[in-house]
Amino acid sequence: MDHVAKLAKRASKITMFIYNHVALQAWLRTRKNWTEIVRLGPRFATTFIALGSLKEHKHDLQALVTSKIYVESRYAKDKKAKAVVKIILDNQFWNDCHVIVHIMSPLIRLLRIVDSDEKPAMGYVYEGRYRVIDGIKKNFKDKKRLWEPYVNIIKDRWNNQFYRDIHAAAYWLNPAFQYDSSTLNKRLETQSAVTDVIESKVSAGRLKLVEELRLFREHKQTFGTQLAQESAKTSRPDEWWKLFRSCAPTLQKFAIRILSQTAASSGCEQNWSVFEQIHTKRRNRLEHQRLNDHVYVHYNYQLKERVKRKKFNFDPIDYASIDQTKFWVVEDEEPPFLDHEEIENALYEDGAYPIEEGSSSHVQRDMDNEVIEDDDDINLESFGDEDDAPPGFRDENHPIHVEDEEDEDEDEDEDDDNAASGGAFGSHDDIDFNFLHNK
Repeated sequence: MDHVAKLAKRASKITMFIYNHVALQAWLRTRKNWTEIVRLGPRFATTFIALGSLKEHKHDLQALVTSKIYVESRYAKDKKAKAVVKIILDNQFWNDCHVIVHIMSPLIRLLRIVDSDEKPAMGYVYEGRYRVIDGIKKNFKDKKRLWEPYVNIIKDRWNNQFYRDIHAAAYWLNPAFQYDSSTLNKRLETQSAVTDVIESKVSAGRLKLVEELRLFREHKQTFGTQLAQESAKTSRPDEWWKLFRSCAPTLQKFAIRILSQTAASSGCEQNWSVFEQIHTKRRNRLEHQRLNDHVYVHYNYQLKERVKRKKFNFDPIDYASIDQTKFWVVEDEEPPFLDHEEIENALYEDGAYPIEEGSSSHVQRDMDNEVIEDDDDINLESFGDEDDAPPGFRDENHPIHVEDEEDEDEDEDEDDDNAASGGAFGSHDDIDFNFLHNK
């Protein structure tokens, strides 16, 4: 969507301006409870997390650009600085940030569940999709004209790219939903998905499997015990099936194979990145065995650390809060055991270079238990509008100039020059927002 892409571009200008001037960062760090602004990254989720972080710093940024120290400084006379100040003092910009963060909150929650590489999430993807849509509708106060474009994007992506019968089958086999009639009765199509998966994946014992499906659906024998029903929502789905299997051994094997799967392959990305790093053209002179050794060592480091971090008390996936309007939690990502610089040093000892501490620019904030403030003063109707923004900090006699496309392109060229010289942290212009409207 064009208005979302433009919002991200304007936010990127603010972030670049702050991180390109050490003096401004020093002033902001003197503010009470200050935490670093999350920078916009190449992945779409990072974009919206950064918008949420920027919104949290609204008052600090406005205090900076209206302070006597800034007004009397050389920064206030710079052309690009003036454009950034106009954005910071534009109430419509902050209104749009609030709305887009509100919209994306349920979707980010679902992505965090799907992205887990330790807790099997296959049984929660199908229900999570419905809860995301419900959450977006609530955020727009059930005004169809407002939520429909965003919901249609999610539905199109789900139907054309993501949905598979295994998602619906995993939902139906998940005891957390099987014992919840309020949700299961609304998803009757999932029953046919189970039979489709059986026909395509099971070659022997189909009749026995169908009979055991009936016992599970009607909560008969061990499936009907009070303990089975009470533990359905507190136990991990695949572990639950291991406990209550006596009356349905064939179905148990089938269910565990489905419910024990993760729903994304992102947990393997660190290993892939190392593999790609050592197989580039620049490094093809290395021996084949040495290349494999580096991947082998890195992968086993991960396995060893995972065992150390293993939690014996399983924390059930919190799918119930997907549609809530609280902002998502941002956890610190654990750094890879071998980063790119260390790989360079290991592979090229003669030309090794030191690794600077704190070289990582990835800064995240823990926003656990924070709630987006009451949105009574947020204008949902004006989201994406450009011409009728509320005055806010504007001087009615001197309205803020709205940059045209030529001015923005000129500023982008200057930003690219700064980035090339090492002065800027980078530009967000290459982010592809086509995923929001491709069908």
